[in-house]
Amino acid sequence: MPWTPKTFTELPPRIRKKIRMEPESVDERRACWVWTGSFVAPRERHFVSRTLKEGSVVTQKRVPNLHSTDLGYPTAAHRVIYGETFNISIRDVPKLKRCENDRCVSPWHCMPMGHTWRPGSPAARCLALLRAHDVSPSVSKPDAALEAGIPEHQLTDQVWQAYCIECAAESG
Repeated sequence: MPWTPKTFTELPPRIRKKIRMEPESVDERRACWVWTGSFVAPRERHFVSRTLKEGSVVTQKRVPNLHSTDLGYPTAAHRVIYGETFNISIRDVPKLKRCENDRCVSPWHCMPMGHTWRPGSPAARCLALLRAHDVSPSVSKPDAALEAGIPEHQLTDQVWQAYCIECAAESG
């Protein structure tokens, strides 16, 4: 069966009840999913500039916080929601660049910062073949492997999901 990302209404109620769409007049991929739950306060990092030799402060964004059932403790809500939407374990969610709106937890407004696959590794080669053959993410994983000329056992769930997420982000 082809894999598709979950819609907002398919997310667990415990997550949905803490999100408000802004603006309400646009579709869920374009709207910010404004987090109404708890936050971890912005962090201030103190350091000394090498050139000016004086103290400086950098304030990072506040982070929406949500209990992860997989981890058993609270973590960044946008990571939990990204994993839920794309059916990825929180442990496998890549590093994400967040939306400019620090209250937004939309998975469609997060940018994966890349995978740790070594160039030339089997995973990197499979991903390159999927891209080169422009395989539709709506086909099954075995059909995708066949279409791209990849031995079925080499196309892992992780690579297939990464490719499908990449395609969904491009089409959104």
